[in-house]
Amino acid sequence: MSFSGGKSDGVECRARQMQQCEGATRGLAGSCDVAPAIVAREGCAREVMMLSAVSGQRPDRDVQAREVMYVPTFSSRTGGFVGGVMAAPPTSGDGPLVGPAGPDVTVVIPTFGRHQVLLDTIERALATDPPPAEVIVVDQTPDHPPAVTATLRRFADRGAIRWIRVRIASQPAAMNLGLLAARTQYVLFHDDDVVQDPGIVGAVARAIQRARGAAPSCWCVCGQVIQPEQTVVSIDSSKRYFQFPFNSDRACFLDDAMAGNLCVHRQRAIDLGGFDENFLGAAYRCETEFARRVVRAGGKVYFEPSASLRHLRAPTGGVRVHGDNRRTWRPYFPVGSYYIALRTGAREAVRTALWLPWRASATRYHVRHPWFIPVTFTSNCLGLGLALSLWARGPRLISRARARASSFASELVRAPACDAVPQRTESS
Repeated sequence: MSFSGGKSDGVECRARQMQQCEGATRGLAGSCDVAPAIVAREGCAREVMMLSAVSGQRPDRDVQAREVMYVPTFSSRTGGFVGGVMAAPPTSGDGPLVGPAGPDVTVVIPTFGRHQVLLDTIERALATDPPPAEVIVVDQTPDHPPAVTATLRRFADRGAIRWIRVRIASQPAAMNLGLLAARTQYVLFHDDDVVQDPGIVGAVARAIQRARGAAPSCWCVCGQVIQPEQTVVSIDSSKRYFQFPFNSDRACFLDDAMAGNLCVHRQRAIDLGGFDENFLGAAYRCETEFARRVVRAGGKVYFEPSASLRHLRAPTGGVRVHGDNRRTWRPYFPVGSYYIALRTGAREAVRTALWLPWRASATRYHVRHPWFIPVTFTSNCLGLGLALSLWARGPRLISRARARASSFASELVRAPACDAVPQRTESS
């Protein structure tokens, strides 16, 4: 059947467009203008009918049901969207993510200096529907109150959790230990002071499957994190953001992450060296550096708003042991920003060294308390010096020998509550 002139030209033109769209649904990635993440189910079905009019063939039922998904990409360097990927939901992946026993996901909770709020977080992790394959608690707290210790031991004795006690106080080191101890294909990291949505594990599993349709190399899924003063927001494509808003309602790919709600492909993360243990103190931006390594290695990081939790920001424990970043002269808050800038390159390092001290001091708090401005400047100067020394000696990642021994380490920590002395990591 052929057409000529008038509406037929438009139909043929639209048919060609839909053939391109259909190619995209078979997994071909293309650069697209900025647009919200959509599922054009009905629109695609109508266009398939137009294709049938041109070809003279009856549309296949499977083609009519095919969904077209557009996933935008957010760049932390530009502070906005830089394109996107067109794809269809996946039909297969690298192994079954959800089986009869539930999602192939382990929840790892690194903790330091938290007590009752930790127990509440663990109980909510165990109560998710579907539940994770396992919950691992990497406990860096020297001493809990007796009642908390008894409850943790009771959880461990009945097999509800694996309780690994370590004599360190480092978030990236604890995350690496949990990564090596896990036995599942995916590892989901949660902070120790959060309120998870009851279906968060299932939402992460579904997000991984969806992300594979747009990018088979998706190795990480970052969920929504709502801070105490925040509500869910919609990203304005016309604006630029200093950092990606993790309380956003818009799914996208990005080159950033937040460790409090981060799921990683275990083997890919180990192959990349895990999390850099040069991030000291508050370990600020250690997950951003990891996300950038994922992207440089050819992987993707996907943000999924339906995998949501609320961060309680408990007043004691965690990074709060280092004090208030607005009032302390110690370098443990700004050092991470300077270190990741040095790891990025000379241009980024110079730019950060010039503007970060001013930005850290130009806050409403400093306007009301100007006597803390020199304190903040001192903290930034010390942070820059410490970051230079850390950068000079190279990153501290999971060594190959430690990665090879990870399966043996998993057997060692099968005991309900054991003390694991972390091995010293080697520089890459």
